[in-house]
Amino acid sequence: AGVEVFTDSLRTAASLATFLEWRKACAAPLWRPRTLPPSPMPGWVGDLVQDGRRTLNEAEVKRLLADAGIPVVREAVAANEADAVQAADAIGYPVALKLLSNDIPHKSDIGGVELGIGTAGALRAAWARIMGNARQRCPDAAIEGMVVQAMARGPEFLIGLTRDATFGAVLTVGLGGVYTELFRDVALRVLPVDRAMVDGMLGELRCAPLLEGYRGQPPADREALIEVLT
Repeated sequence: AGVEVFTDSLRTAASLATFLEWRKACAAPLWRPRTLPPSPMPGWVGDLVQDGRRTLNEAEVKRLLADAGIPVVREAVAANEADAVQAADAIGYPVALKLLSNDIPHKSDIGGVELGIGTAGALRAAWARIMGNARQRCPDAAIEGMVVQAMARGPEFLIGLTRDATFGAVLTVGLGGVYTELFRDVALRVLPVDRAMVDGMLGELRCAPLLEGYRGQPPADREALIEVLT
């Protein structure tokens, strides 16, 4: 008669929940692929490739993002303490100081990151500590200097783009910072996406309450995050 019969109430509830989610998805706007014109490679990236480079360091990645119109935090690369102090004076305290090395992917794990540095003296001391940690824990790593960054406030979110062999370009958004690998709280969509789809992605995250202002924290700029993702 076309009527599904269950002998277990839990399976009944789980099946109804799945059916309702499917109906909700059917009512959502249809996903439509679109063709985007290819963007030329920035000239400075081409120069690096010609020099034999195959990876970009953190500062170069931020430059590439900025060239693509994605806002990045204000920063400068420093080769020594004097450069770092000069950069911090120009950016304005407090600043973050991060080791710049492609050989050390997780810099915070080896003491290669210090945050909230408020004075030139504290910056010099942080420089010495980070260099000491790098030499002690990663003696063979190539150090390119350090990045001096303006301190950003608010919750940290991960935004990623991967190219799946079957589905093509896939967008990832989720909890960022040092807890990314621990909680793996992410949502994924096949590109392209619109604002409604991105808003739905954020709503799926367990960390979504951070955007609304958790435990007395001010609300985050949800619209700015959606703008970057779309």
